[in-house]
Amino acid sequence: MSVTHADFVLTEKLGVNTGPAVIREALYAQRSRFIATLRSFGPSEWAAPSRCSLWSVHDVVRHLADAAEFNIGRLTRGSLDRFTRYGPFDSRTTPAKWLADTAGQEPQETLEILARRSDEEYAGFARRIEGNHQTLIPGVTGRPNHWSVRSLHTYWDAWLHERDIAIPFGVDTRSSDDELRLMAAYALQLATTFGGEHLRASLSLRGGPDVAYHIDGDPDDISVAAGTSRPPDVVEGDLGAVLDSLAGRGPEPAAVLTGPADIVEQLARQRSLMLPQQGSPGPGQGAARLDPCKM
Repeated sequence: MSVTHADFVLTEKLGVNTGPAVIREALYAQRSRFIATLRSFGPSEWAAPSRCSLWSVHDVVRHLADAAEFNIGRLTRGSLDRFTRYGPFDSRTTPAKWLADTAGQEPQETLEILARRSDEEYAGFARRIEGNHQTLIPGVTGRPNHWSVRSLHTYWDAWLHERDIAIPFGVDTRSSDDELRLMAAYALQLATTFGGEHLRASLSLRGGPDVAYHIDGDPDDISVAAGTSRPPDVVEGDLGAVLDSLAGRGPEPAAVLTGPADIVEQLARQRSLMLPQQGSPGPGQGAARLDPCKM
């Protein structure tokens, strides 16, 4: 399914204006590409550090298998007891707790689990679409989200973690325009809601499929629209560097974005909330320290 930049709008409560199937297809495409890359890895690659310095490649893949299982549970209304027993979700600490359940798992076992869950996720997503469900559920910031937007968060997480492995190994992710558009729109929506204030802004992200992204909407339903023209007062940056920075990877947002300082500062608030807290060691780590990317 293709979305043209002239009519793409993402809102928290309605999802993508052309329907949730574009999210399903983007997530499945990303998973398929990533799994194909992992099938070429040997023991040394699986044990190597990822861009998340507290997690090896295998740790990252185990996390993504967990995230896929969690997404399947939401899509199919299945049991989420394995995840909820750790208490309220905190992106800085909870995923590391989930990993305790798969300690000692072999890499190839993890890979096959992820592949199987990718197919189950795709099927569950399709059934949810066919049922025409319009359910609102809490998003990661606690705000009401369309159910497909909550799954869009799963895609955002998977895309970033693919880069956490692909970049150190020099692997080209070759994301489609639809994938990049969804990533840009959701990342900006997420950064805006983390910021705590209603934000109206336009960003031009080099390397993406669109001229500009416009953040607007009601305070209780943030929207991001892909625009066909570049406004005069615009925040600019490279798409990959900006998406990484907002999620806690690489330089601070002020180093990768140019434009009005107040807008850059508000977008940057997400970053401080994505970093693991001191005192929360990663798997296999004896001493806690801040990891330079979201866990």
